[in-house]
Amino acid sequence: MTELKAAASSHQPTQIPTYLTPEMAWTPLKSTDARLAHITWNQVVPLLSKPWSSGDRDEVQALTLLIEAIEGIGKGRPPEPPKTVQPARRPDLLQAAMELTETTSQDGRQRALDHAATSVEELQQLRLAVKETVSATPVGESVRLVQAWIWSAATSIGHALTEAGESTGYELRLSRYRSDHY
Repeated sequence: MTELKAAASSHQPTQIPTYLTPEMAWTPLKSTDARLAHITWNQVVPLLSKPWSSGDRDEVQALTLLIEAIEGIGKGRPPEPPKTVQPARRPDLLQAAMELTETTSQDGRQRALDHAATSVEELQQLRLAVKETVSATPVGESVRLVQAWIWSAATSIGHALTEAGESTGYELRLSRYRSDHY
């Protein structure tokens, strides 16, 4: 089910986690239900990405947030918004993020990378590079309990943990979870 809201005031920030639920059992459709399709959340992502990934900055940001929310279904707290880094061009950023990831895996304290990204896409690329690096570590390593996500001042009632987050409104955050999601 998709719900579109016309007025911004009719949307509350806490609604998304309650609207997006894990897959549910279903009954096959009758031939009279030709306009309906039963698909999983994983099948929704490519349908969203195809038309919206080449949109303007705001559209790409909205798409990124929605994909983050979909990927977080059934995994605890909802994810947060993005900014981006070209890890291939900035290996120092990936290294710094991985050092924070390691420290977070040990003590469980949430951390943020103090990097003033030039775009949401830059932070999103860094988040994905961290995810890829962590997923390559052996099963059972404590670092696999840490996930990178993007915090946004626009969607959070919390505050930035870094000067960069304060100035840009976004930051790459690292949080430890109870189970391995890789």
